[in-house]
Amino acid sequence: MKKIFLLLLTLNLNLGFSQTTKEKKIIEKAENYIKQNGYTNEEFKFDKKQFNVDIVDPDNLDEILKKRKGRLNSKAVYFKKQDTDYIVGFEYSKLDLKERDSIALKAVSIDKKTGKMRIFHENILVPFLDLKKTNY
Repeated sequence: MKKIFLLLLTLNLNLGFSQTTKEKKIIEKAENYIKQNGYTNEEFKFDKKQFNVDIVDPDNLDEILKKRKGRLNSKAVYFKKQDTDYIVGFEYSKLDLKERDSIALKAVSIDKKTGKMRIFHENILVPFLDLKKTNY
């Protein structure tokens, strides 16, 4: 069931359902930002201007990068327009949905006016699935 739900989220983005060219560029920008912040397994060139330090991060940059490496899948699985920003969500690479009633994603918020990006944690509620009764 988990795989079906995540496949549906991914298909929504990858097939471009109701996505404009602008939205696709926003998603690509967020995917690159996640990569530039060391969350994927992909190689990247470190850029201090693009780097987002989280309150839970260690003080040492090498430790931060080691902790983050491979933590997220590199392709977005969620997109949402809000009044002041866009939210682009990324699945944790080792996501375990057992005993959960929502999907936890790491997300990038992109301010519509300034283009400024920040990374945060978001729970996506899935009311139409009873994940607690699902066997994996």
